[in-house]
Amino acid sequence: MSSPKLFMHVQDPLLASNLLSLQSVRQYELNISHQGENWLDQLTNAQCDVALIEVNSLHDIALKALVDSPILYKTEFLFFSRGTPDPILDCLMRKGAGFHYRAPFNIKLIQSSLEEVFCDTNRSHENICTQASYLDQFGLLVGSSTAMHSLYRTIRKVAATKANVFIVGESGTGKELIANTLHVFSQRAEGPFVAINCGALSPESH
Repeated sequence: MSSPKLFMHVQDPLLASNLLSLQSVRQYELNISHQGENWLDQLTNAQCDVALIEVNSLHDIALKALVDSPILYKTEFLFFSRGTPDPILDCLMRKGAGFHYRAPFNIKLIQSSLEEVFCDTNRSHENICTQASYLDQFGLLVGSSTAMHSLYRTIRKVAATKANVFIVGESGTGKELIANTLHVFSQRAEGPFVAINCGALSPESH
């Protein structure tokens, strides 16, 4: 069974040392970035479950590109900054990117977050029995495969935003269940969920 993968792009030596000393970091399969190269390209190629990213420049090209990158919804992010106002980082937080820690860093809280994320991602890497009574559930969705757990994380992140969502799939694949689950975890959960069969609408009904 493969372990969850963690990508680390941290330039501050002390912060890097503190993070690498954590048991919650060492239990991952580690991928350390190559300084001087675009960390987002490296993360995309590595296909990691979790990413620890130090933000120390308002001109970080990779950070700007992450806003529109699909990797944003496939990876759990932990950002570290000195607290300087950063509109790009604020935008990523509104998109549900993950955690943002400001200096001085509370290592115990970081470790707690990493352990929680590890438990979630490690579960999706396990070979779980596929009998119905043992399947994991998220909202109205049921499934224990790696693909389903990746879908759960994506839904959780998107539901935290106000973004429009276009769900694509063949008939019977559960598009309405996904839409309903998104609604359940969104800020509009208290309101009604209205499903409309567009194919059943006739031109006369407009």
